[in-house]
Amino acid sequence: MVRVVQQPTNVVLEMPGQLDPYETVDVYPKATGFVKAIRVDRGSRVRTGELMAELEAPELVAQRAEAQSKLQVAEAQFAAAKAKTDADASTFERLKAASATPGVVAGNDVLVSQKAVEADQSQIAAAQQTAEAARQAVRSITQMEGYLRVTAPFDGVVTERHVHPGTLVGPNSGPASATPMLRVVHIDRLRLVVPVPERPTPPTCFQEEPSPLPCPHIPRRRFQARSHASLRRWTSRRARWPWNWTS
Repeated sequence: MVRVVQQPTNVVLEMPGQLDPYETVDVYPKATGFVKAIRVDRGSRVRTGELMAELEAPELVAQRAEAQSKLQVAEAQFAAAKAKTDADASTFERLKAASATPGVVAGNDVLVSQKAVEADQSQIAAAQQTAEAARQAVRSITQMEGYLRVTAPFDGVVTERHVHPGTLVGPNSGPASATPMLRVVHIDRLRLVVPVPERPTPPTCFQEEPSPLPCPHIPRRRFQARSHASLRRWTSRRARWPWNWTS
């Protein structure tokens, strides 16, 4: 007879994993244009906000010139309407003051002058709205020109490059739009994904203490990795537990 004793088991599993970049971004252009210059290649390290490529779009230059011309016309119309309103308002004030003396100014002239001032004020409001709309158009085109400068979203390494100087790119450039201009990855911190072929132990058995993380490509170095987060996901006949690891 043997007495059965219940006690926790300590199971050590050795499983292969895959180290993926912590962040991966495919860089697409926001504006249509030709690649004027590209300053990075595969393997280039970039910093946040660093210029990676420049595009050129001659039609944007023409659109900006047209928008600025319309803005100048709208501002001139606003200035003319304001000057006319000031003159009519001055005339109305003089007529109103003169009408205090009976028989000097006809009452109808005062009323016509007052209505002219009210119409001028409406013209000022319309001219001001037109000028603001033209100003917004110039600002929008200027913002589009800013999209011709493609910058790095974060510190990382360029792993893919699919364009060269002279290439036509854009957000809607046909089937080629599915291919990004560049791909940037963040490798200072890596994500370890471990595929589990079966369910030998519950996920709670994976410890949160630092665990050895050997790398076959660097056999002389031993890394210690710590689990920061886990997400249990089931697929067909396989379970996968990805973790975020830092060494």
